[in-house]
This record gives sequence, structure tokens and C-alpha cells, in this order.
Amino acid sequence: MTLEEAERKVMIELDEAGDPTVLENIGDYKSKLPDIINTVQKELAMFCKPVEKEASITIEGGYANKPSDCYVINELVQGDKVCDFTLRGLRIYAPDGDYTIRYEKLPDDIDETTDETYEFEIDKDAQEAMIHGICAQLCINDEPELYQTYFERYNLAIANIQDKMQKSTKLNFVGGVRL
Repeated sequence: MTLEEAERKVMIELDEAGDPTVLENIGDYKSKLPDIINTVQKELAMFCKPVEKEASITIEGGYANKPSDCYVINELVQGDKVCDFTLRGLRIYAPDGDYTIRYEKLPDDIDETTDETYEFEIDKDAQEAMIHGICAQLCINDEPELYQTYFERYNLAIANIQDKMQKSTKLNFVGGVRL
């Protein structure tokens, strides 16, 4: 979904609510959209469905700085071997060498200068949940009943995503199981 499509979906949701207060506040809502979109997409990436990334890093002198967009390091790999590392602040400590770092990143920032064709990095399910979260945040002060409706939809969408993730979790046993 692009930024333009997300903004359009939010406006359609708010318009279909039929609340006259929404129409009175539409200009204010449009000015708040970039900040709210940014907040909601990052919330979904942190607590619901992370944006996973892989990058190459070189550790020299016993450490390297973690990537600037890194939220959580999942693993440090050298060749086909997962390596131990220590994280202190923004530095990754491990033996010198070239590594692949697998991590969860925060989505790119959205602001008023972001191009309308920007494609969201978060998962498709999370993008749909994001629409409800944005609507809830827009209505939080002016339309408490609408806020409650959109917030419930947002929480339901998150619960469905988490349920789907738990159902798709699988265990692979290598070498059998000793009972």
C-alpha cells in the first residue's frame, strides 16, 4: 500500500462514519496524518509484525556499530554459523571479521515531505490494521465514540495478526526426540 492509498482509506473511513464533527475537523486531521501514520506503523512493527532485514557488517577492533535502523538484533552470522556477540549501547562486540547481521528494523520515517508513492514496509495485514489505528488516533480528542469504535477495530486486527502468527509457528526437530 502506498502512502497516498493509506491516506485515501483513512479519509473514506472517516467520511463513512457520518459524524458531522469529523467533517468540521478534516483539515486538522490532514495536517496530523504524517505524524500519526509514522507512530502507528512503528507501533505495529515493534509489537505485532517486525520488518526484518539483513545486512553485511565488518567487525574491526572487536566491535562495529549496529545499523542505524536496527531495533532488535536477531542473529549474527559468519558463513553458515550463527555467532555469539555482545551488544552494548550502539556497538556489537564479536571477533574481528565479516558478518551478516539479521535484525528487525523500524520502518522509514513518514513526514510531510514523504512522497505519496512511498510503499509501506510493514506486512500487508499490518497495513490494514494501521488504517484503524490512524482513524482512532485522529478521533481521540474530538469524537470519543468514533475513537472507541476504531480502537476496538485496531485491537481486533492486531489480535487476528498475532493469532495467525502463532498458528503458523512450526517446530522442526532435527535428529529426533529423546523421551
